[in-house]
Amino acid sequence: MCFILAELKGQSDKIFSVCEFSEDIEVENTTDSHKYTPHYKLEQGQWFYIKNFLSKQFKNPFIHEKIKDSECLQIDKSLYNKIIYLCISRDKFLLFQKITPKYILRKKLITFKDTPELSNEPRIIVNDYNDAIYDTENDILYFKNLNKIKGIFKNIENLYTEATDEQIDKFTSDYKIKFSKNFTKKDIGVFNRKNIALAIDSNIKNHESFCDYIQKYSINIECENGYYMISSNDNLKNFIDAINEKYYETEYSVEKRKINSFKTLEQ
Repeated sequence: MCFILAELKGQSDKIFSVCEFSEDIEVENTTDSHKYTPHYKLEQGQWFYIKNFLSKQFKNPFIHEKIKDSECLQIDKSLYNKIIYLCISRDKFLLFQKITPKYILRKKLITFKDTPELSNEPRIIVNDYNDAIYDTENDILYFKNLNKIKGIFKNIENLYTEATDEQIDKFTSDYKIKFSKNFTKKDIGVFNRKNIALAIDSNIKNHESFCDYIQKYSINIECENGYYMISSNDNLKNFIDAINEKYYETEYSVEKRKINSFKTLEQ
């Protein structure tokens, strides 16, 4: 038996039962999965994962409070537009689907049961794909898009946060960065602030060789008196990409390239 439950806007203290059904619902294959890192762009059919999810601070009532269908109130159709997401319980899996207005149909529809009927009842679309899958036996959360699950798991956006002003000051000091007159700390964009937060613990051990690395790949960053001169967000993005060693030379064709996505191989 499968159960569909829902959390509603403005009613975080209540969980509602939507329906139950006996037919099987397919759980997507998560075999091709990778530990979450914003540096890696998923290919088709791939997933990110977070292990030991119960120990994390990204709370969800179905996972952390182990809510059962029998404990839930039956939802009324007047509340459909308040649904934040659905949770489908199937065997050892909890399947999560974010609900937006496009998934709630309020048009007249012909339904085909024993005989065709014209119905004006609201309908909720249940997709064949899920925004997140939680494996209850192995305590692993699988997902594809961090932005899509922010409303499902509390504070999960903190996996990829923006650097604070204090962290930016530390970053510019550690990496010997100076900003131009026309570009200041206040001009740093959200994307670069997030990447600074990730790069802040990386450490350039040899600034002289790093400057050589920048010059080798013609990265448009000036090195003056031991400082790296940053004059724009594009300039800063290239600098952070250099920290992450996204510029490289192929071994056999000796071709200079830049990668947009990477994952660290296990030793």
